[in-house]
Amino acid sequence: MGKSTLSPGITPSASSLKPGCVLLFSGLTELERRIQETLDSFWTRCALVVRGPRGTPVLLQATSRPISKDLIDGQLRTGVQIVGIDDVLEHFNGYISMRALRPELVQATDAALAAFATAKHGIPFNMSPFYALRAARRRNQAGDDKMYYCTELVAAALQHVAVLATPPLGRSASNYVPGDFAESSEDLCLTSDYVFVAQQVVKSPITSGPG
Repeated sequence: MGKSTLSPGITPSASSLKPGCVLLFSGLTELERRIQETLDSFWTRCALVVRGPRGTPVLLQATSRPISKDLIDGQLRTGVQIVGIDDVLEHFNGYISMRALRPELVQATDAALAAFATAKHGIPFNMSPFYALRAARRRNQAGDDKMYYCTELVAAALQHVAVLATPPLGRSASNYVPGDFAESSEDLCLTSDYVFVAQQVVKSPITSGPG
């Protein structure tokens, strides 16, 4: 199982997560269990922390099951959305893993990642029931950027800013699955000196509480 020991006393928030950090999710529903079996992984989806329009960290994700309102249009929407981190933490029911990127992104790279998020906002989710399975087997053709599966979006964003290698040194963004970003099963094509630190796992929902 890809879940590590729960991190006691950890209360993540938008202010504590930096651009480039990857969040992995594992829900408690029957659908999530079936996805786990299909992908042979505890983790069933992922998202990426980027800098939002107001300069604060937000979450970039592609989803077919939105639980938080999009920060750009204020709607629950499928496909590529930009959502508040705290909002997701308050509404998701399950486990969340956080893996921070080191070294932290320099200003120009941070800005390029934010621009990528803005450019991809609103693109449809890839609803193919076989896409994730082919990704797990590394059998997808390169994506056409007209729709995204959750991990494909994260990988494409990190390839855009040269954190992950692109083909031929790396593999297509369409051939990544959530478990590739997990500490116990990491299978990434990182460039330069980039690494993801040991994951912190928390049980959600998480509320910020008073004060």
